[in-house]
Order: sequence, then C-alpha cells, then structure tokens
Amino acid sequence: MDLEQYNTNLRELAERTGERLSERVIVVAATNLLATMSNRVFRDGLDSEGKPIGQYSTTPIYVPKEKFIQKGAFKAIGKNGKDTTRVKYSDVATRKAKSKLVKKDYSDRTTMYLKEGYKEFREIQGRPTSEVNLQMKGDLKLSFTMQNGDNETLIGFDSELQSKKRKGLEKHFKKEENTIFPATAEEKEIYAQEVVSELNLVTRELLDNI
Repeated sequence: MDLEQYNTNLRELAERTGERLSERVIVVAATNLLATMSNRVFRDGLDSEGKPIGQYSTTPIYVPKEKFIQKGAFKAIGKNGKDTTRVKYSDVATRKAKSKLVKKDYSDRTTMYLKEGYKEFREIQGRPTSEVNLQMKGDLKLSFTMQNGDNETLIGFDSELQSKKRKGLEKHFKKEENTIFPATAEEKEIYAQEVVSELNLVTRELLDNI
C-alpha cells in the first residue's frame, strides 16, 4: 500500500469513526447509564447522592375509588369502619336491582379511610413500601428515557407532565431540585470508562480494515 492510499484510508477512518461514535460508543454507554440510573431510583429508591429518597407518609387519608390502580382493593369504609351501610335500590335506566354503600345520613360514600395513609394505600394494592421507589402507575418510569440528537444523547423525561411530577416529588420529599434523577458520581465514572472502552474497541476494528 502506497502513502497516498494509506492517507486516503485514514481520512475514511476518521469519517467512519465519527459515525460509529454516535451509533455505537455514546449510545451503548448511555443506554447502560440509563438502566443504572433507572434501577437506582425506581428499584432501590436512592437519590443522586446514593441516599434514600424518603419514606411514604403514614398520615391518615381518605382516598376515592378512581385513585386506585387495583379497583378491587377499594372498600368504601369510614374512619371507624362501621359507619357505612349497604342499601339496595332499583336502577331506573336498566330496571335492575343494585346496591351501594352509604353513610349514616344515606349520602353516597365514595372514599376509603386509610389509617396508615399513603403507605397503606400502596400496601393494599401490592406495591412495595420498604423504600420510596416512585412507582405507582409506572408512567414516571416509562417517561424517563434516552433521546438521540444530531450531536448529543440526552437522558431525561420525554413528557412535560412527568417532568413536573418529578419536581413535585422532589419538593414533597424535601429534596433540592435535580437531586433524585441525575447520575451519581460513580455512575458518571462508569459511563466515562465505558465510553473509552467502546471507543478503543471501535478504533481497533476500524484500523484492522485499513
């Protein structure tokens, strides 16, 4: 191979490396970073400093049925559990006999009293409560994703609604803004190492083809 051909191959290598960097090096490392960050928050319940996000509230609350994910877990009961009565009535539209739960004054009871608050709300629907993992419906986790731009790869929320929810959760758990989801120092270090490792691998593969 003469010098001119070698230089031509090097120029082609530079162009191909630029394409592969975005396609393989950055995206591969960023995909792994996203998975690690997601597991930390939504599985382990840890913030960007590796500390617990918080604890679920045990302050008593009343919760309407529409807030339940598992509708079968809802029971229209009051504070003492005995001030609810089931009455039968005839549905005018369908002409069928039905029943409903009412209070002592016969007004509809549409909420469930939970003595242990939001923690109990999660427990009776089969959701973990040992750590705050920010998962109830799962929509926040689904929105936390990776997007590829022309010259960059971004990790964050793809929905304004979920981004606002993130801010609300930080405020609720008395966290400073952007201290739950951003990568930890260790996660950033691992990401940097993976980028270098993938870059070396891609470079070796391309050099073999000169």
